[in-house]
Amino acid sequence: MGIKGRGNNFSEVKAIQLIDLANSSIYNGRAQDARSLMIKTNIKILELLCQEKEEIENNQDDDFASSIKNLKTIPAVADKTITAIITEY
Repeated sequence: MGIKGRGNNFSEVKAIQLIDLANSSIYNGRAQDARSLMIKTNIKILELLCQEKEEIENNQDDDFASSIKNLKTIPAVADKTITAIITEY
């Protein structure tokens, strides 16, 4: 299992320990149902945000390419002009 990504230095053992600690802290004390629901809701929100981020990053490349194509259709706009516009963007 192991947690991947920039800035994460968790080994699988540490990740399991962290999950175990989180599980034991969620279900202890008063208002455990409310805390559990909030944590589960926040996890779902984070998962959705990660999905949206990936979709946006994937679509940016397509949008960028189509923007360059559109710029090339303008009369008297050469590659140097497009390069200047992109660098200012």
